[in-house]
Amino acid sequence: MRIRRKTNRRMVDGLNAIRFYGSGAHHRRGILRGRECKEKRGGWGGEAVQTEGANVMGVFLGLFLLSTLTCALAKISLDMRVTPSVVDPTKTKNVTVSCVAVQYDYEKKENISSLRIFKNYETGWRLVAQITDLEPNDVYVTDESITSQTGNIIRQRNIVGRLAISWYPASSDTLGQYKCLSSSYTTTQNQIYTKMTTISLGSQLDALAVLRLMKNDRDEVTEKLAEITEKAERYQEDLQKSVDEDLASLKGELINLESELNETLINQDNQFGQLKEEIVRILEKSNQENVAKLEELDKRMQKSLDRGFLLLWPRGTYALPKPTTGCPSSAGVAWEKGWRKQHTESVDRNKDQVSEGNHLAAPVRLIDPNQNNYVYQRFCVKTDSVSPGPTWPTGTYCISKRGQCPAFFKEGSIKWDEHTSGGLSASHGVLPDGQYSMSNTTIVYCCRDDGPADEPIYLPRAQPFYLYRHGGQCQQVDGMSVSEETIRFDTQKINNGDAATGKHPDVLLNNVVIYLCYYEQE
Repeated sequence: MRIRRKTNRRMVDGLNAIRFYGSGAHHRRGILRGRECKEKRGGWGGEAVQTEGANVMGVFLGLFLLSTLTCALAKISLDMRVTPSVVDPTKTKNVTVSCVAVQYDYEKKENISSLRIFKNYETGWRLVAQITDLEPNDVYVTDESITSQTGNIIRQRNIVGRLAISWYPASSDTLGQYKCLSSSYTTTQNQIYTKMTTISLGSQLDALAVLRLMKNDRDEVTEKLAEITEKAERYQEDLQKSVDEDLASLKGELINLESELNETLINQDNQFGQLKEEIVRILEKSNQENVAKLEELDKRMQKSLDRGFLLLWPRGTYALPKPTTGCPSSAGVAWEKGWRKQHTESVDRNKDQVSEGNHLAAPVRLIDPNQNNYVYQRFCVKTDSVSPGPTWPTGTYCISKRGQCPAFFKEGSIKWDEHTSGGLSASHGVLPDGQYSMSNTTIVYCCRDDGPADEPIYLPRAQPFYLYRHGGQCQQVDGMSVSEETIRFDTQKINNGDAATGKHPDVLLNNVVIYLCYYEQE
C-alpha cells in the first residue's frame, strides 16, 4: 500500500505539471506535454507528434503514465495517399494528395479540430492547405499552384475528416515531401491529440523522367517567353498603327487648314481685286464728283491700313517711356523693362525738374543719403520682332531705337554729359540702343515727319503710353487725349558735352530738357 500511495503521489505531481483548459473552444488551444507515442493500424497509417517534455523535476513517472493514457485515448488514424501512385509531371495531367482521418473506436470519440497539409521546402515545412471545425466545409490554401481543393470535417461512419488538394496539370513544383497533421480533442478527458504522417510525391522518378521534367520546364519557360514576345510585338504593331492613324488624321487636318487658308487668301485677293477695279473705274471718270469719291476712298483705305488688325502695337522692336500704369499688355507681345539712373549736379545747386502732374513711372528724381542727385528714365522695350501688327502710321513723332528703325523712320541721338564726380550713373534691365557709361549717357532714337501732327493716327488705346515730341507739336492719336510733359537734367557745369545728332526728339541742350507726349483715352 505504501508503494501504491507513492505511485499515486508521483502521478498527481505529473498531472499538476500539465496545463488544462476548460471545455469547448479551449479544448482546441490546450497544450499537452508528454512523451512520443506511435500507433499503427492495418491499412491505415499514422504517427503521433513528439511533444516537449515538461520541465518539472520529480514527475517523470506521472508523465510516463499520462502519455500512456493519452496514446490509449488517441483513436484517430491518418491515411495519406497520392493519386495516381506514379506521377510523371510531363505525362500525368491530374495529381491529388489526400489525407483522411479515420476513427474505429466509437466508444471513445475524438472530435477533429483541424486537418492540415504541409510541404517541405528548402527553408522548412510550410502550410499549403487546411480545414478546421470552425468552417468544416471551407478549405484554405496558400499555394497558388493548387488548382482545386476539397475537404470537410463531418463524421461519416468511421471517417471523421478529409482534405485533398489537386494540380492540373502537374509540374515540377508539385513534386516534394508532404505531411498531414490532425488535431483532435475529447470532451471527457480534456485532452488535445495530434497525429502526423508523411508521404513523398515523385520520389520514384528515374533520371530519364527528371530529364523530361527539366525539358518540360524549359519548354514552359520558352512558351511563356514566346507568348510575352508575341504580346509585345502585337502591342508595338497596335501602337504603330495608332501613331500612323493619328499622323494621317493630323495630315488630313493640315490639308483642310491649308485649303481653308488658300480659300481665305483667294477671297481676300478677290476683294482687293474688286476694290482695285472700282478704283480703276473711278479713275476713268473725269468729273469732279468721281475724283472726290476716289480721294475719300483712298483716305479710307489708308486709315484702315493705319489702324491695323484690332489696333495691335506696330510690329518690330523699339522702346517707349514707361508710364505709371506700366508697360502695354498686348496679347502675344513681349515687353521687357529697364531703367537708366543718371547722376546729375550734386555740388552746386541742382536744377533737375519734371513736369508737375507728370505720369512717368516713379521715382523720376532721387537724392541718396550722400546728397547725390539722380534722374531716372524708365523704358518699356518691345523685343519681339515677329509678333503680328501693322506698320507705324505716317505722322510726326519719335520712338527709342531697339535693333533697327522701322521703315520711313530716320535715326538720331541725344547725349547727356552727366556729373562726373564719382561716376555714379547705372543701368538695369533691357534698354534702348545707345551707350551707357558711369558718367555719360547716349540714347538712339527713330523719328519721322512724313505726316501732319494734327491729323490723328491710330495706335492701341487700351492703356496710356508715351511718344517723344518732334517738330514742336505732339502728334494727335485717334480716341486719345494728349498732354505735353518735360524732364530737365542738370548736367555737367564745366565744358558741358551735351549733344544731339540726326533726327531726334525735341530737346534743349546744356542742362538737357527733353519733351514727351502722354496719351490716355478720352
